[in-house]
Amino acid sequence: MQADVVREKDTAALAERALGAFGRVDILVNNAGVLHGASFATQAPAIWTAMIDVNVYGTLAMTRALLPSMIERRSGRIINLSSHFGHMGAENFAVYSGTKGFVLAFTRSLAREVGEYGITVNAICPGTIITDMNRSFYPPERLRTQAAELPLRLRPNG
Repeated sequence: MQADVVREKDTAALAERALGAFGRVDILVNNAGVLHGASFATQAPAIWTAMIDVNVYGTLAMTRALLPSMIERRSGRIINLSSHFGHMGAENFAVYSGTKGFVLAFTRSLAREVGEYGITVNAICPGTIITDMNRSFYPPERLRTQAAELPLRLRPNG
């Protein structure tokens, strides 16, 4: 099932289809995200909007679409994908980092709000992962250095 998380109609339809097909949704993983890097002073506001729409609004919309059914069942798990940039920020990623910081604050607040219903809300904050997208932002040496700083010390081919 696919949906554009920026369109409320799509998120509502996705939730309805999932609930209709499976009777319930036990786990929601808010994984949709976009990243655009540029200095804040030169980044176009349309790019800010795109990142805020997907990274912030998409997380809110999907959560809102499925949370009532979890509250009704008094059970559920919500996992939000954030980023280590949400904690520490990053040069040339100010707006992206801000959206991921929002996801962290939202996660903490929602966890407090819905814990009484047996629902857990957590965030995962991956570090730099060597992907095609990240290769477009960073030179190979920087990617290797950042990956080596991860707890698993992953290497580009390992």
